[in-house]
Amino acid sequence: MYKLLLPFMILLCVGIAQAQSLEYKVTAMGMNVADLQVEMKSDGIEVAVKNENKLSIFPHLDNYYAIDLDAEHRPLRYVRKIHQSELRDSVLTIYDPPRASMYQKSTGKHIEYEVDPQIRDFFSFIYHICKTENLEESYPLDCNSALWQARLSAAEEETVKTELGSFKARKLEVRVQPGPENNSTYYVDMLTHNFFSEDIIIYLWISESGFPLKAKLKKKLLSMNWEIQSIQL
Repeated sequence: MYKLLLPFMILLCVGIAQAQSLEYKVTAMGMNVADLQVEMKSDGIEVAVKNENKLSIFPHLDNYYAIDLDAEHRPLRYVRKIHQSELRDSVLTIYDPPRASMYQKSTGKHIEYEVDPQIRDFFSFIYHICKTENLEESYPLDCNSALWQARLSAAEEETVKTELGSFKARKLEVRVQPGPENNSTYYVDMLTHNFFSEDIIIYLWISESGFPLKAKLKKKLLSMNWEIQSIQL
């Protein structure tokens, strides 16, 4: 179940024009399993993911992610500070298409690799689809130096009920698959490593203001839901 929880966290990296702080709860099997907070900036995103749940089926998490973005919501600088169970690490990725470089503190490894000019990490990808109405069907994604593709399909608008009230929202379905070279994914943290799986489906309800109100992640017979709890301007 923890492999399902971790990829789900990254959905919180989203765009909203006015809100500075967004808070969500994530639930699975009828239990609260994580607290998430997103700080929005005009040129980037900061995401904090915490899980103090003592149940052994869910790992301890206190991870922090920060992405600097350009005007097209593409990543420039991506920082990860990882504290999950006994693991503590930090990772820095710099994007300068057609090249990118990633440095991992715990191992001292420095990786350089080629990227598509339109490459996005998953955080900036979700930000982009929330802020953009005319979307493409496919987007190139960087999965820890391996090329993947995200594919979108849209449904009709729906009314979504949350603890903040009812909102009109557009529903999107997101699936990911390996790129044509099918390169192996370099391990950085559980979240990014376990998210990129072909059997994961994400359903995302995006408000008219451009942020997710609700989401559902399904992997085989398992599912996880999250819902917005507060917006601070």
